[in-house]
Amino acid sequence: MKREENMKTIKTSYGYIMRLNKGEELVSSLARFAREQHIEAAWINGLGAVTSVELGYYDLVNQTYHWKIFNKTLEITSLSGNITSQDNQPIVHAHGTFSDESYQTVAGHIKEATIGGTCELMIATSNDIIVRAHDDKTGLNLMQL
Repeated sequence: MKREENMKTIKTSYGYIMRLNKGEELVSSLARFAREQHIEAAWINGLGAVTSVELGYYDLVNQTYHWKIFNKTLEITSLSGNITSQDNQPIVHAHGTFSDESYQTVAGHIKEATIGGTCELMIATSNDIIVRAHDDKTGLNLMQL
């Protein structure tokens, strides 16, 4: 697949509108953009399509993710998440629901996804800094509010 790494963005009064193109990686592109723009707190919403996605389900009892890769074209019917900071690096925490040609869905925590035709995102930024830290009870890196 031809990889186009030329995301397009516009600044808005509440943050950014972003378009990722075919072949771009969702999570790493968002993290790189957050680093470049010094975004330490934001909410993300999006839709589009992927050609592959790695999704996770968090087992709270065993405090571990179970990962599964879906290597096929899927519609992003819903994508939501946030950007926070941990160890002075942006952390992208995103979940998504994806639909195939039979209208069957899969969903979960997005580890990474390769964009199909496009992915259109709204990134609502905050001037605040939201930091994540490890929580022993859940095994997760939780927002410190």
